[in-house]
Amino acid sequence: MNHLNGKVSLITGAGRGIGKAIAVLFGQAGSRVMCTARSMGAAESVASTIRARGGIAAACPLDVTDRTAATSAVSRTVEEFGRLDILVNNAGNFIRGRVEEMAPEDWDKVIATDLNGVFYCARAAIKQMVGQAPLDGVRGHVIGMNSGAGIRGFPTGASYSAAKWGMIGLAESLRGEVIERGVKVTEVVIASTVRSGMSAGRDVPKIEPEDFAETVLAVASFAPTVAISQIVVGQMDPQ
Repeated sequence: MNHLNGKVSLITGAGRGIGKAIAVLFGQAGSRVMCTARSMGAAESVASTIRARGGIAAACPLDVTDRTAATSAVSRTVEEFGRLDILVNNAGNFIRGRVEEMAPEDWDKVIATDLNGVFYCARAAIKQMVGQAPLDGVRGHVIGMNSGAGIRGFPTGASYSAAKWGMIGLAESLRGEVIERGVKVTEVVIASTVRSGMSAGRDVPKIEPEDFAETVLAVASFAPTVAISQIVVGQMDPQ
């Protein structure tokens, strides 16, 4: 059964890569999609693709590091579609650097996007979700796009790993606060490399964004009585 049909989704970082693939696939699955990105042009381009394929979509600019913009994006979604059922916290930033060499400004940029931005968007979404009428017994679903870096650190990835570990702690705490009010919280951990701007130049096997988006769709489509706390997505060894 398709549990996305008619639901409203807000995707952060939807202008390209994984976010774009998720937004397009959700639109094909019958969700009404609010595409957000720092560039309004990029967000609108993805929304246009969804509409061209018969789906329903709108776009708005969103820099997730701006708490006011996060609140505005949720408000814009509700104004456009009447509610918000699914938030996909996908927007991310990754700057490599050894701890003793990394500029504090670069550390702040990663934390601002990958942790603070997740908090701002989740906070705004939850305020809407807990007060709205449930669909199929569920008031909302917050999905976090995480990484293998969220369960193990690696050299030159301290800022990214710290943010992703923080996302898991945030999700665990948030889940305990909202599950009894009808809101699901799931972390999707990518324990592999997805082809994207962040993985450009890395000579390793990669999952295509469209393939990974299928996993996110599955997580969002589980039966209303099923709550997935965390799912780890790996990769088959190439033969």
